[in-house]
This record gives sequence, structure tokens and C-alpha cells, in this order.
Amino acid sequence: MDGDGIPLAFSLFPGNMNEQKSLKPLEQKVIQDFGCRKFIYCSDAGLGAESIRNYNHMGERAFIVTQSIKKLQAEDRAWALDKTGFRTDYEFITKNQMRTIQKKQRKRIKY
Repeated sequence: MDGDGIPLAFSLFPGNMNEQKSLKPLEQKVIQDFGCRKFIYCSDAGLGAESIRNYNHMGERAFIVTQSIKKLQAEDRAWALDKTGFRTDYEFITKNQMRTIQKKQRKRIKY
């Protein structure tokens, strides 16, 4: 997507095709067509296989994949639900501080 959230391209695949097999060729096409060597891959858990995460951890690429909190081990679940220690721009802030920032931003937006 561009800076306005408009897709730069899309591809269609048969409905019975495994998405995981289509991802790497699609990313290679984006890299070739647009010269995007630095990007962040965002996905739901369905496309979060270890091989895909490894592929998107090369060079200047990174990834964000959702994960079910219910399925986490107790220690990781406690960490994920902890209300302290959030970071933005490499500074630690609390969830309450983040909510205050979000409220201020919403006031600036005109609908």
C-alpha cells in the first residue's frame, strides 16, 4: 500500500490454493516490480509459519504476525496483558499515557 493506504498491486489465486505457497512468489514480484527491499510484512496467524517469518526477517525486512493471547503460555500471556512498559519511538510509556495521546489525536481529526 502507498502512504494513503491504496494498494499498489494485487494478485488473484484459485480459492483452493494454500495461501502460504503463494506468499513468497508474491513478495518476490513486489520486490522486483517496485524495488521495495525494505518493508514490514503484516499478517494474521494463518500466514505466520516459521518459514515465512524467517523469509521476512532477511535484510531490511521485518514482520508483524498476530497471535492468539489465549494460546500463549502463562508467562507470555501475563507479559502481553501487562499494562505497563509500552514503547513508542523507543520511549517507554504506559497504556494510560497512550490513551491520552490517542484522545488528543482524535480531537484533531475532523469527520
